[in-house]
Amino acid sequence: MCIAIGIAKQCDDCIGFHVKAAIAAGVTREEIAETISVAMYMGGGPSFMYGARALEAFDQMSV
Repeated sequence: MCIAIGIAKQCDDCIGFHVKAAIAAGVTREEIAETISVAMYMGGGPSFMYGARALEAFDQMSV
């Protein structure tokens, strides 16, 4: 949920921090994608752009 709020509030630092924490907790890429889709549903176009950043952060940090 913190990732979704970071996306909705358009906070890059929040997204990075919470994606990193989610990875440490064992989240999957599919779970991140679901979270992003909920944030996009609630936040519209701007959340789409920040959701893409969140998924990119997950891909970079989970290697």
